[in-house]
Amino acid sequence: ITIGGTITGTNTTDTLVLTDGSGGSENSTISIGGAISTFKSVTLTGDNGVSLGGNITTNNVADNDVDINGPVTLTAATTINTSANDGTIDFSSTIDGGFNLTLNSDSGAIGVGGAIGGGTKIAVLDINHGGGAGVITLAGGIGNQTTAAAGTTSGSAVDIGNANTTSITLGASGTATTFPT
Repeated sequence: ITIGGTITGTNTTDTLVLTDGSGGSENSTISIGGAISTFKSVTLTGDNGVSLGGNITTNNVADNDVDINGPVTLTAATTINTSANDGTIDFSSTIDGGFNLTLNSDSGAIGVGGAIGGGTKIAVLDINHGGGAGVITLAGGIGNQTTAAAGTTSGSAVDIGNANTTSITLGASGTATTFPT
């Protein structure tokens, strides 16, 4: 499934669900070239990959979650924002690509099931850095950054949480370490 432009819902209760593949061995991918907005929730499932090339913003309604299933490749700077009503943001797998990724959920939980930047490093990672108190769970590692990105310390391009973040959990279930903030 390839969509080169913007996807916009028309009602606050609209949901967007795109599924390509059924867990089999077919070559199924989803590629979104523009922004996704004005939806209650967004679910993207691509067995072999989901390419994101624009921002995703959900409405100010209950259960305004974003769920992305499959390995993700950033094709442009991407912001996923569910902070209007504390929606969750969940990635089932890895996130790669040479662009910035910003995740804003306010008090909604954020989870990433695979490595971030493990294959192709991302430019800057910002998770609830500007505000919010949601629980952040990173089950995979964060790729090494060899040069300083603008606004970060040398060798670092990762901003996770802020003064209101309640905890940060690093590691897979059963072996995770939770750090109070």
